[in-house]
Amino acid sequence: MKKFLVKLICFFIPIKQYRKRCKVFLKNWLGGDVASLHNPKAKGNVLISYMKDSALLNDDDVRLKYHTNRWENREIARIFYELGYNVDCIDFNCNFYPRKQYDIMFGICGRFDEFKDFLAPDALKILYLTGSYGPYNNEREKERLEYLQQRKGIKLGLEREIEADEDGRISAADVCLLVGNEHTLNTYPKRFHDKINLIKLTGSLLSTVKAPNAYYPKEKEFLWMGGAGPVHKGLDLLLDIFAKHPEWTLNVMSKINPQSKFFKLYKKELTQLPNIHFHGLVMPSSEKFEKIVSRCFAYISPSCAEGTSTATLTAMLVGLYPIISYDNGFTLPQGCGIYLDKCSLEEIETAIAELWQKDKSKVCEQIEQVQKMTLKNFSRENFHNQMLQFLSEQIQQHFAEKNLHNNHNNTPK
Repeated sequence: MKKFLVKLICFFIPIKQYRKRCKVFLKNWLGGDVASLHNPKAKGNVLISYMKDSALLNDDDVRLKYHTNRWENREIARIFYELGYNVDCIDFNCNFYPRKQYDIMFGICGRFDEFKDFLAPDALKILYLTGSYGPYNNEREKERLEYLQQRKGIKLGLEREIEADEDGRISAADVCLLVGNEHTLNTYPKRFHDKINLIKLTGSLLSTVKAPNAYYPKEKEFLWMGGAGPVHKGLDLLLDIFAKHPEWTLNVMSKINPQSKFFKLYKKELTQLPNIHFHGLVMPSSEKFEKIVSRCFAYISPSCAEGTSTATLTAMLVGLYPIISYDNGFTLPQGCGIYLDKCSLEEIETAIAELWQKDKSKVCEQIEQVQKMTLKNFSRENFHNQMLQFLSEQIQQHFAEKNLHNNHNNTPK
């Protein structure tokens, strides 16, 4: 009803600029741009600038089966609520005009300066970093696009460019939380390391995971899956390699626009070769996903920059052998899987050939170790415990220091 009312009123405003302003004002006035958790015994207010719609979802809502960030966003909101706060959740990029003052702001894009008039003087500002360092990310993708241009003679644009002032966002925050491992941390300048804490995220919700007797199917197929930026994530490299090797079968799960330059460039590989199967976007909790991965024994991800790749995590949870770049953000068990360093065609091709010839028992042994590690360390329970401990400690430390500082300043000389 609220959405209909906003649309109806804005319909009668002829000038686009004023219509947009009116829409923002009405949505804020009606509470349409914020999802709130009201704690009857609240000791303060928290603003989460991440996602609005997932904050109030029920446990059985189908949307929690999509990308894991929806569940994680909801869990962060619930933890703040459990810690005794009123919680307002907004989309990270929405226009929002608060009606109250906030004691804590938690955001993936910062926006601390934008909301400074609505933050308490001693507010705790937490920046949630979900990828590698912005300039590192952009430079690596540029290198991949140049590599593609050298091979194909076609220039594509950046799809995963980080445009924000990363240094300014980090400097404005009191503390940062980074999704990734030590490799991910080292993409950031060392001057920021003391401010950044690491956290392990969760994988996609699965209907089933492989048992040891299903690790090594007779088909021995490979899997690649990913979101936006197929060149960024190395799909072009795999299509070039598998096009030369009909004895190897690659399954591709991704939502790629058929009108995009990438799809047109690789249309033959994606739609005509018998050993490359393009499935489009596939839900990890679906029967279709389960059927496809039942034929696969390995997952390949030559991504050039990530925080922690949720696609890779999901594949390892299922029970696939990982051939991954260091930039996927995982520290594999010693002696398990294959790391890609340069992600050149030659290096990836050699890694696939090496795995293809590897003894079955050794492959299965490594898959089991990787799967056990991911099931233990990247569970929803573990994310909850890590996040609860981090937020509890940061809140206690920050406000204890602020109170100590204020008491010192108020002490008579």
